[in-house]
Amino acid sequence: MQLYPKPQSITIDASQLFTYTSLRAEANFSTNELLQNKIDTFNDPLHTQASTVSLFIDTKQSKPQGYHLSITPTNVSLASPSEQGLHYGLLTLAQLVKQTPTGQLPCLEINDCPDLPNRGFMLDISRCKVPSLDSIFELISQLAALRYTQLQLYTEHTFAYRKHQEVWQDASPYTAEEIQKIDDACAAQFIELVPNQNTFGHFERWLKHENYLHLAECPDGFIHPISGKRPFGSTLKPNDASLEFLEKLFDEFLPNFRSTQFNIGGDEPWELGQGWSKPQVEQTSKQRVYLEFLKQVQSLVAARGKTSLFWGDIILEDPSLINELPDGTTALLWGYEAGHPFEEQCRKFRDAKIPYYVAPGTSTWNSIGGRWDNSIRNVNEALEQGIHNNAIGFLLTDWGDLGHHQAQLFSYPAIAQAALLGWNFKAEHNQDHSLIVNEVLLQTNNPAFLEIIQRLGTVNNPLKVDLENATPLNRNLFLPPEEAYEFLAPFSLKALESVSKELSSIQDNLAAISPIISHEALLKNELALATNLLLFSCHKGIALKSTTPWPTPDSQIELDNLCREFETTWLKRNRSGGLAESLSNLKKPNRTPG
Repeated sequence: MQLYPKPQSITIDASQLFTYTSLRAEANFSTNELLQNKIDTFNDPLHTQASTVSLFIDTKQSKPQGYHLSITPTNVSLASPSEQGLHYGLLTLAQLVKQTPTGQLPCLEINDCPDLPNRGFMLDISRCKVPSLDSIFELISQLAALRYTQLQLYTEHTFAYRKHQEVWQDASPYTAEEIQKIDDACAAQFIELVPNQNTFGHFERWLKHENYLHLAECPDGFIHPISGKRPFGSTLKPNDASLEFLEKLFDEFLPNFRSTQFNIGGDEPWELGQGWSKPQVEQTSKQRVYLEFLKQVQSLVAARGKTSLFWGDIILEDPSLINELPDGTTALLWGYEAGHPFEEQCRKFRDAKIPYYVAPGTSTWNSIGGRWDNSIRNVNEALEQGIHNNAIGFLLTDWGDLGHHQAQLFSYPAIAQAALLGWNFKAEHNQDHSLIVNEVLLQTNNPAFLEIIQRLGTVNNPLKVDLENATPLNRNLFLPPEEAYEFLAPFSLKALESVSKELSSIQDNLAAISPIISHEALLKNELALATNLLLFSCHKGIALKSTTPWPTPDSQIELDNLCREFETTWLKRNRSGGLAESLSNLKKPNRTPG
């Protein structure tokens, strides 16, 4: 018997059984619509002579999401202080029923509750890829099965603000009505859709347009510390005009959400202090100017009855400012590499008594096929330190930097890992969650799909070069030939040929899979695309290491085929907005100019 996540306490008396023909859940109180939906889903409408599962609200229990499940030879009872807890107990009972199809349940006692009360997943919908509503609804069901309590859709320009069409017109944004549908779908499964709109940095999608230049810290562009010269700004100037602008956005955006929280972002205001705010920064500090503007944004949020979540990277540059954060503020402590100093950073917020989440990542962006080892370590380390240092939750982030070229399925192992550890870290640490990934996320009985995900997620390992937030093959794929040639200097031709051989083997294994259902056919297509893109990068690397001119006539034919495959696969799960931009990132460095 494998229950997921593992209960905090379970006692089984296998010598005694509860025998039933059918089960029907009944509550001793008037349920709300959410729980009634769960009860109706659990019940078998074909059986009127069903054994009763008694649901109780027990106010004596102290854990709001906790539950007590008791199965004796004569009855089944489920108690919790909340309807959400009863929902989680029904999920456990449903697993027991599924694993004992003979109509006999073992007698047992389960006392269960999560280690972290807030368990969130954040999906980037602003780097080209906006999922279809069907894809979002599928994601919500997957998260609910793993007991996530929050979903956030990271937004820069992909909400259809009525007066800002020039910003989002090519992005296939969500409308207010669509957000409300997503919010309803979340609420029906005890998930909180937390609004997420960046409000300081990462505003380049707005500030590149003339109508918004007056809001830019550096309207003529700036020098980005990683990517160099940028032709337009990415950070709002911290002044009244920006606050008035944000206030209007909030008034249109926030009413579409039930949540009383709002993730205002605030990470990476790269050019702060280089333009409009330079005199203020020179007089005080970048971190001080940042904090004062952050507090003003938070006041706007509080005036609308919501509390603020924000990324904590800039405040951590001057931890003395943590104590000045206003009430109603929750920090998001992000770090995406194995070995990130979560312990040190968690203690700073813990000691200041500021509520915070740890925010690891799926390690899939800038990778094509994921970074399996890094993702598992990153999630483990973040949640371990968060639990030990009084974090109130985790937010697993899934970014789409530079075009969102990876498929969602490469995030599944991290999604499962975070969910299960966030509920019961001690029991789930270092467990193999393959069965759960297959059953809940991939929704297949064929283990070959997950095996290939793991192989693609480790295929870069022989190259023995660790990059932050990227893999070598992904980096090589998107570099112009002259830059790729320099980048490839540390790699041996033998290592690249070894990786190419492994990818060819994966192609053969994929070809041998015979999908049983259409869903498996899509999984196969997505894995094949990732494999083909990585193999194309290998061909490019081997050519450049062998001083063969790139691109070649054959490579351009291969690229054309890849682009058609990419477009077809993208549109199976996602809207068309952003597709052309994402494809252009692939075409430019691999096609002969002219």
